[in-house]
Amino acid sequence: LGAREARELAGGLLPLGRALGDRWGTAACLTIDGFAAAEQGQVGVALEQATAAYEDFRVLGDTWGQTMALIAIAAALRGSGRLRKAVRRLEQAVAVADGHHPVPGALAFGALGYCRLDLGEPKAAEQAADQALDLMAEVEVRPSALVGLRVLKAQAMRAQGDLPEA
Repeated sequence: LGAREARELAGGLLPLGRALGDRWGTAACLTIDGFAAAEQGQVGVALEQATAAYEDFRVLGDTWGQTMALIAIAAALRGSGRLRKAVRRLEQAVAVADGHHPVPGALAFGALGYCRLDLGEPKAAEQAADQALDLMAEVEVRPSALVGLRVLKAQAMRAQGDLPEA
C-alpha cells in the first residue's frame, strides 16, 4: 500500500474501532495513519495520530504497539528536520522493545541509524545498524528484508572513510 491508500484504510477503520470500543484496533489504525501522514509530509497529523496511538498502547500495556507508535512519531520528527527529538523517541522505542520484540526493535535501530547518519554521527549509525542486524538474526527473514540495514551500515562505514569494507 502507498501512503494514500494506507491513510484511506486506516481512516475507514478508525470509526469502526472507536464505535466497537476496540482500543487496540483504534491505536493500530492511528499508528498506520501516523506513518502514512509522515510519509506524505503531514507532520502535525502524523504526530497527533502516532502520539494518541502511543498513549493507547501504553495504557493497554502493549509494548509492541508502543514501539511501533514511537517509530511513527520519530518518522514525523525526522521528516521535519527535528533529528535530536527523533533520536530520543527512537531510543525510547529501542528500550521498550528490548528483549520482547526483535523486529520492531530492529526497525527502531535502523531508523535510529539513519538519524545518526543525518546528524553526521557515522560511528553511532554503524553501531545502530549492527544492533538491528543482530536482532534480525533472531528471526527468519529473507535476505532481501535486510537490504536497508546493510545499506545503512555501508553508508556509515563510507562516511567514516572505510571504503574497502563498505
